[in-house]
Amino acid sequence: GNWPALFVRFCLEYADISYYPMWEDTAGWDDPARWMEQLILDGYFGNAQEYSPKVGDLVFLREEDGTVAERIGIVAQYIPATEDTPAKIQTIQGDVQDCVAHVTYDLEDQRILGYGILPSGYAVLMQYTGEDYTITIDLSREAKIPEKAEVTVREIMPGTEEYETYYRR
Repeated sequence: GNWPALFVRFCLEYADISYYPMWEDTAGWDDPARWMEQLILDGYFGNAQEYSPKVGDLVFLREEDGTVAERIGIVAQYIPATEDTPAKIQTIQGDVQDCVAHVTYDLEDQRILGYGILPSGYAVLMQYTGEDYTITIDLSREAKIPEKAEVTVREIMPGTEEYETYYRR
């Protein structure tokens, strides 16, 4: 079987995401191309040129000279563009030189075919990106966080009384 696809399935199952297209059809789990086709049919797929990936989405990749999805991973981080660098995504994938590893891609990388969109209501993934840090909050659906909730972060500066109060807790 396709080890990266089976790794993603394991992650979805371990995260208690009990519904995802093809969950019942175990024969399709080890074929990224078939999985991608099913997500397109079910309306859970975003084309790479039109969709902005979110943390938790699945990413479908082809090889340099390929035409169909041969690899699959999970979007672990969205890295916004700067003056010097294009926007990127960091993924977690299985079978990267025989290991589970983070792999970073430019958002415009031609190997990215698109994204499997995580159905809402099954996990709450919130993210805030500061100047030199990213905070990701991953909550179960039991937390009952409203879908449009936003994360607000305020940095507490070292050396201040507020910092010392939190640091000593």
